[in-house]
Amino acid sequence: MEKKIVLVDSYQKYTTQIIKDLTSFGYECVLKASGKDVFNYLETDLPDLLIINTELQNSDGVELLTQIKSHPVYFDIPVVMMTDQVHDYVLETCFSYGCDNFIMLPSEKFILRTAIKTVFEKLGFVRKIELQRDELKMQRNIAIEKGRELQRSERRLQGLFNTSKAGIAMSDINAAFIFTNSVYPELFGYTSEEILKMTHFQLIPYINLEEVKNHYKMLLSGEVENLNLIRQYLRKNGTLFWGHISVSVIRNEKGIPESIVSYLADIDSFKKNEVKISLANQNIQAALTYAKRIQDALLPSRKLISDLFPEHFVFYKPKEIVSGDFYWAKKVDEYYLIAAADCTGHGVPGAFMSLLFISMLNEIGNRKKISQASRILEELKNSLQNTINRSSGTDVIQDGMDIALCVYNSQTNVLQYSGAFNSLLMIRGGELKEYKADSMPIGFWRGNVMFTNHEIQLKEGDVFYIFSDGFYDQIGGEKNRKFMKGNFRNLLQTIHLKPFKVQETFLIETITNWIGNNEQVDDILVIGFQCKPASKESLHVEYFWEAYTILIADDELNNFKLLEEIFRSSKANLIWAKNGAEAVEICKLNGQIDLILMDILMPITDGIAATKQIREFNNKIPIIVQTALSESNTKSKSFEAGCDDYVSKPINRKELLSTVSKFLI
Repeated sequence: MEKKIVLVDSYQKYTTQIIKDLTSFGYECVLKASGKDVFNYLETDLPDLLIINTELQNSDGVELLTQIKSHPVYFDIPVVMMTDQVHDYVLETCFSYGCDNFIMLPSEKFILRTAIKTVFEKLGFVRKIELQRDELKMQRNIAIEKGRELQRSERRLQGLFNTSKAGIAMSDINAAFIFTNSVYPELFGYTSEEILKMTHFQLIPYINLEEVKNHYKMLLSGEVENLNLIRQYLRKNGTLFWGHISVSVIRNEKGIPESIVSYLADIDSFKKNEVKISLANQNIQAALTYAKRIQDALLPSRKLISDLFPEHFVFYKPKEIVSGDFYWAKKVDEYYLIAAADCTGHGVPGAFMSLLFISMLNEIGNRKKISQASRILEELKNSLQNTINRSSGTDVIQDGMDIALCVYNSQTNVLQYSGAFNSLLMIRGGELKEYKADSMPIGFWRGNVMFTNHEIQLKEGDVFYIFSDGFYDQIGGEKNRKFMKGNFRNLLQTIHLKPFKVQETFLIETITNWIGNNEQVDDILVIGFQCKPASKESLHVEYFWEAYTILIADDELNNFKLLEEIFRSSKANLIWAKNGAEAVEICKLNGQIDLILMDILMPITDGIAATKQIREFNNKIPIIVQTALSESNTKSKSFEAGCDDYVSKPINRKELLSTVSKFLI
């Protein structure tokens, strides 16, 4: 390997020839003009030798020498000084600061070679001497340590029998005791005199006696040289205790066994605690397994997902028995909902949060039947804050959830997406597009920021992916680092044309190989799917409410006539109240009303006041408010008054019937 030499010369009067000569000798040369350039170079590479001109532009080569030799990292780089003007004090100063040789300029080629070669040979000789000195020093230290260890071993052997907390005994080849320390008989409740009249076999429960005799035969025959066992022993009073015994054979010069040495420790309390811990772990394991069954039961069935999204996969790999990640799916009329969620934490804490959120999503899907993705997230956020922070008193609980939620309208072929930290990936025509999530969780969040609702008009072949962060945050690979989101995106783009089952298998194999011998760091969830429009036969929905009575509170006759026409095919029984006060009186007198459709702006008593009054004597009857007011505070006041849902004016027939159908089964 070529040695590297750095020349430092501002004027460079002779450096061209010097570099040419050094290169011909097989050295690699680098030229620098100043001390600053040299230190910048040394930060990235260390040469084998520095050649410094004593005269540098705007600086002094001798000063650069002192900086090099006083530096904690660069001090051992050999330095050769060069000059075309010799002064004794300069030479004396350079050598006093650690310079290794001197070159007069201009330098004859072979004088230059000799000067450089001398430095390298001297350096090699010095390093060889240092290595020999270090080797001798190391051997001396090893010898001293071995001597000390021998002394320590002798002292330990001298005090072992009398000071050891373990029972130590020596027996003959027939298991009769020859010698014990004081601890050994105490373990069994015997005196030293009593134990020396016994054999080792007398201390063994009868049920284990044959096994112990076989162990003795194995030791004496040389089949094994020593044994380490944990077993029960028999005390003098008939009770049993757990002991850890180490048994070795002592043989004479001919290899014939002469005696057996045993070291016995009482581990009874440890063993009993171990049993308790084992039972506790079994109980915890059983509880977690039961919790997993509950969590699995709350997850949507694969059949439901297949019915909604025939082309799909769900790769779900919890870190522990129960998971903080979960997937969710629901059908609400013509809307197909699917979500991938990641709750705070994993294991038991995450699982508790997942159960809470699954229940909330089911409640929103079953009772409220909300079909706008962003509004579902708003409902989730409000429900969590009302539930957790109410139960926690004044403390604000930071637990929450990241989620990617998709709502597919099977009639219009439009996919809605809204996300809390978890984004949506779409691949269309081989191009990947990411729909960004809002940077706030479903949980406590300062400010009143609304979630974004994205709408995508689908095209044939569109493929979608929703996921938690578990896959791309996984540690592994040759460099033991995260998989990274960019690699995850590229992976999905590579496999998106394959059948979904093949995609799932590919993801499983990829992350398994990536993890290798590492631990899984988080729950993993990836869902891939395509959307399929509903068949024409399923688009028409019939409602039959002949057995139900609906009270319509509206001061406009035309509005009542419109509603009468909308409900005509359902055959529902309609009653008209011309204002809020009349609606309250009708409810008091007629106990057979099944649902109220309440206008907000009415004379005498408005819809909000009428709703409050009805709730004073009837909490069960569903009340749906109808309003042309878009202000969110109007809706909030309606819900505070006790309404169950609302529809917007002008009335949309499909929305109205769908909303009413939530309450009339």
